[in-house]
Amino acid sequence: MRGPHPARDRRGHRRHPDAGLPHPHPHPPRPPHRARGRVSAVPEELDEEQVTCRTFRNHGPSEATPLEVVARVAQDSGLWVATVESLTSGRVASRLGEGENASTWFRGGIVAYDEQVKVELLGVDTGELVSTRCAEQMATGAARVLRADAVVALTGVGGPGPDEDKPPGTVVMAVRVGDVTTFATFLIGGPPDEVVAGATDRAVELLASALRRQGGLDDRVR
Repeated sequence: MRGPHPARDRRGHRRHPDAGLPHPHPHPPRPPHRARGRVSAVPEELDEEQVTCRTFRNHGPSEATPLEVVARVAQDSGLWVATVESLTSGRVASRLGEGENASTWFRGGIVAYDEQVKVELLGVDTGELVSTRCAEQMATGAARVLRADAVVALTGVGGPGPDEDKPPGTVVMAVRVGDVTTFATFLIGGPPDEVVAGATDRAVELLASALRRQGGLDDRVR
């Protein structure tokens, strides 16, 4: 899933060193993007992280969008960001690639749709794949494979039927920033395409929430 990286970007800056931490590349934020998807219900184990990432959804014209927060913190902190996805099949990676100056902070993504890819490439345990343990192992494995500082991982049941005794629309996420991992579980209503769209939005929001704490930013980054 990895492609070769050029030694330098189009501005002549080094994309990443062979070893050590990447260098920061501060740039101004980009205009907001249009959110998609909806959350029709959430399970009883709704936690603080799920509530936190919801604060982005009704941003005004002077407030930062989740993607703007990700881009700004990643550039200011010198972090390489990556994704590892199952049910969303690369949609989150595509969204992050739209971010401002993404070539300076977006490392890439892994689509680990099949169980064998999760196990052999990422080191995920066999067994229950729609779980926080699986999401955490996906994030850890992707950080290792892609040499990323921050990773958002998604696994779940896109539908239309249940899987692993989980209802359709169940989405489990993990965001790893350094050695700290944040988890969230959602139940997203609608047909599979709406589940995927909603999961993509929630993933960027959760990543922004975790990175915002990393960068010391609040919800109204101007």
